[in-house]
Amino acid sequence: MTKPSEVNLATLQNGSDIRGIAIQTKNNDLTLTDERIEKIIFGFLVWLKEIKNLDSELVKLKVAIGYDSRLSADRIKQIAIDTLIKLGIDVVDV
Repeated sequence: MTKPSEVNLATLQNGSDIRGIAIQTKNNDLTLTDERIEKIIFGFLVWLKEIKNLDSELVKLKVAIGYDSRLSADRIKQIAIDTLIKLGIDVVDV
């Protein structure tokens, strides 16, 4: 896997969670941008393959994507699905 350009994602880390502002408002700047979501998904895939050792020529990775009722959920879900498919992963939209 090639490493994407560096983006400072540490500003989105909150303990073991990723937190950010997913909808631009007059009072809050968007911090969970499309590019950052793509980088997070790429990192997730690296974790699955390199840390969890789920990279196998015999079994193709399949990832299920779900979401909650937040207004930003559809945008984030679609970016996650598009990124995973672009990286060759089978996706189940739940």
